[in-house]
Amino acid sequence: MQFAEAPGLVDLGLDHLNLIQRVGLRDDVLAGFFNNESGEVFKGFALNDDDVLLDYGCGSGGPLEFCLGRAGRIIALDSDAAVLDQCRELLNGKTTSSIDFMLADGAFIDLPDETASKVMCLEVLEHVDDPDTTLSELTRIGNDGCLYLISVPDPRSEEVLKQLAPRAAFEKPHHVRIIQPTEFRSMVEGAGLEIQSQTFVGGFSSVFTAIYFSRIDALGLNGVCSIVKEIAYADPVLSAWAKAWNDILDGEYGYEIKRMIDLMIPKSQVIIARKNRPTLSE
Repeated sequence: MQFAEAPGLVDLGLDHLNLIQRVGLRDDVLAGFFNNESGEVFKGFALNDDDVLLDYGCGSGGPLEFCLGRAGRIIALDSDAAVLDQCRELLNGKTTSSIDFMLADGAFIDLPDETASKVMCLEVLEHVDDPDTTLSELTRIGNDGCLYLISVPDPRSEEVLKQLAPRAAFEKPHHVRIIQPTEFRSMVEGAGLEIQSQTFVGGFSSVFTAIYFSRIDALGLNGVCSIVKEIAYADPVLSAWAKAWNDILDGEYGYEIKRMIDLMIPKSQVIIARKNRPTLSE
């Protein structure tokens, strides 16, 4: 039986990053994120010049870097003024896309109905008080045919991290709920969206995060609930895991092993959904 060979770091244009960054990004690309040729943020979610893209909970803007110049207009929205400033600093001056930065407090989004043609909501719903209200607002803002890219942490990795991370990591303002795959589908469909696909990704990141939280005392980060990248990137144990994963991906069956680990202990579950205008009979 022949197996597809996983593209290498040079093939993906990632060889300029540090080891952990490039292996993590390589893993994301192999999972379906950030396809330069097709303009897909994730497989099935492509951007074009006519798109108005809303990124709800944009954080410091990492995924939006890929969207620069691909969407005609970008609306970057977050409830944290400090991280929104980081997003603004990262994105401003890098693109011909029109970018608006919005600070939002609570689920209400101060945008007219049918503003966006594409909506991203990545790793947000596990933080909010009322995910159903949030999804309802996102549906209101999407136009007819609007495509949605929504992700939340997967319960398989979350249950492991609950044993390793500080208790506060599963309290406000961090993760306040663990969302089961069937519940995730019900939430999205309950908002009136039609699910196109549900994918499980990020086995590499699940193990990476588990190792990180098992070592936070050794790293001098006792009680810290998030990954401090500058420290994590320098840690020899985390670097060893990244090197091991890269070696696996370089191997003959690397891509098949990745698919297996992603299904066993995914970091995230990803849904692509579409808003369709109800017919008169509905």
